[in-house]
Amino acid sequence: MRKVSFIRAQGATWVATYGSVTFNQFGRDNPMTGINEKGLMVSQMWLDETRYPPADTRPVIGNLEWIQYNLDRHGSVAEVLADAEAVRPMSRAPIHYLVADAAGDAAALEFLDGKLVVHRGAAMPVRALTNSTYSESVAAFERAKAKGEMPKSVSSLDRFVRAAMLAGGGNADPIARGLRSLLQLRNRIPLGGASSTISVPARSISEPRAIAPSGGSLWRGSTSPAARRSRC
Repeated sequence: MRKVSFIRAQGATWVATYGSVTFNQFGRDNPMTGINEKGLMVSQMWLDETRYPPADTRPVIGNLEWIQYNLDRHGSVAEVLADAEAVRPMSRAPIHYLVADAAGDAAALEFLDGKLVVHRGAAMPVRALTNSTYSESVAAFERAKAKGEMPKSVSSLDRFVRAAMLAGGGNADPIARGLRSLLQLRNRIPLGGASSTISVPARSISEPRAIAPSGGSLWRGSTSPAARRSRC
């Protein structure tokens, strides 16, 4: 299937090779997160520090279209990174990306000061993303480990640290394990010494396995407490 960016001036065009399951808030081909039939997962989080590349001769694509573009065309993190600068994302909304694949590879991609910054392998000790730059988030995690404390605020850095500490290992179903970690935090988080209930309308976790019995995405809504699994 041939696709065309909604950005008319210098908009990118591409051909979709793979099917995908996506969660869309802003319409077709503008997903917030998704996983394709090869097991490639692409997601995003808000990041105030994002500065997209300045105008040049490359085809232009929306920042959420960038997610669909990669799900349509690529089957691995390596393929995403090899093609990462072929198009230029453009938007007023600043975000950064987390990608992972069926082989266990993962990377965080950020556009800082107009340049692509990638964290992968040894440079990505924690496979999580919140609303701070990845390097700043890892630094906060290292400080928390040194103190031996689990932070409890809803700040971006504290949420990253909790995700890192709760990720854990083991051989259990990684989707179920991840969901259990999220559920530990859903009810009460202290704010300034008081307790407040944080309502989360929906939560999703992806295990990037290509057409595997336990692969896909697990999600749960606040009005539908039973966890549901979707597969590509």
